Amino acid sequence: HGGGYQYRLCPADQPLTEDCFQQMPLDFDRSGHAIMWNNGTLFPITGIFVDGDIVKPANSTWARNPIPRVNTDNRGLANGPGIYSNVSGCNATNGRFRPACQQFPAPCPQDTGTYPWSVDGSGQGACSGDWTLGMISDLVIVPKDVKPGAYVLSWRYDCEETAQVWQNCADVIIESP
Repeated sequence: HGGGYQYRLCPADQPLTEDCFQQMPLDFDRSGHAIMWNNGTLFPITGIFVDGDIVKPANSTWARNPIPRVNTDNRGLANGPGIYSNVSGCNATNGRFRPACQQFPAPCPQDTGTYPWSVDGSGQGACSGDWTLGMISDLVIVPKDVKPGAYVLSWRYDCEETAQVWQNCADVIIESP
């Protein structure tokens, strides 16, 4: 689905509204961006971050979803008339679509195209497509002026290709250093 995501805090004793979470966006430790395989192994990657006055809230930071779409899972884009049907090297070989079908280069070097299996039959690569082989791992920075106490951590993901917003929350306790 493309897009980007952000982590934010809201004091647990406040109404958990979008306005509350936008008051305390967290910055990323950009050296801590990684892919975590399902076995727990971390593979550090270079993230793409967007910040400044072009994001909401202004002067906060969003991270791009580092897992590229494999355009063959959008029926018609690579399998018939469509913008990717004529991309050199995109056609399947031995049941695997090549990396040329990815929206941008996959972050792991072992991604050589999609596998012929997937939950929806569209395939996924080692770190591309409708990826189920791991997760994205981030380190965030809690500002030094945040008072110790109970908070709710929000992860908000805004899709690029669809009008979807995904959100997940967790109760956290912030303690004095």
